[in-house]
Amino acid sequence: SCIIRCSATQSCQNTKITATTSQYTAIVVNGGTDAAKQMTVDAPGSNGGELYINVSNSDFYSNTINSQSASAAITVNCNSANACHNNTINGRLVQNSITFLCDGANVDCSDTKLYCADSMSSRCYMHCSSCANTHIFSNHGLLNLNWHCKNVYDSCTDSTVHCIQPEEQKISDLIFDVKQSQWHYTYPHLCDKDGTNNATDYNGDDDGGTTGGAAATTNALDANEDVNEERDNEHEWSWLHADMQSLYTIIGLIFLSLCCVKCIIAYWMYSHH
Repeated sequence: SCIIRCSATQSCQNTKITATTSQYTAIVVNGGTDAAKQMTVDAPGSNGGELYINVSNSDFYSNTINSQSASAAITVNCNSANACHNNTINGRLVQNSITFLCDGANVDCSDTKLYCADSMSSRCYMHCSSCANTHIFSNHGLLNLNWHCKNVYDSCTDSTVHCIQPEEQKISDLIFDVKQSQWHYTYPHLCDKDGTNNATDYNGDDDGGTTGGAAATTNALDANEDVNEERDNEHEWSWLHADMQSLYTIIGLIFLSLCCVKCIIAYWMYSHH
């Protein structure tokens, strides 16, 4: 294993770290202002190595993290960071999982670019409370993506999902549903195996974003399913309303008919009295 500590101001600024054969590489950032910025980090590969970056009360921004062939996992934990914005995480060669955590109350993780793995068996996780202008790229669309945004209107504004090929084509925006206080995808499409957009709708009908299946959610990115259900309910109600109107009309006609019959009988009885 290899442990690198950025324990002073600007201690890891402009550094390049290449982990090749280490099974586990950790970068601990706790040096405060500008402790880790403009870095290039190559995650361990060759033997299924893992990279773990933990940022505590410090800055970690404008960095590039690259996976290498056979990298097992990349984890960036900025939950306790002071700043964690403008980072690019290229995890296309990762075999297992890519995780970016930014759930801290005061940390800014905006302008993040996250490239999910090309392998369909790999998972891509992003949990954030302040991740405006974040862009996630995946050759599998939403199938291997779990994206959790805090359910407030400004947590993930101006954020998008893209297919990596062709030319990083955008397939969906993130939109905040004010009525439900939830984030959801606008046009949740998938990408073809070759990376092109096949415009196939994804309805979030499987496991709701767990690691066992192919789903994509925020606390509410599965709100597409709720919206569809709500629309179905409204559709069913419209049919019920129409049926009730028809029933009321029939009852009214029957009532009028009975009144007419009653009047005829009364007239007949009066005329023969």
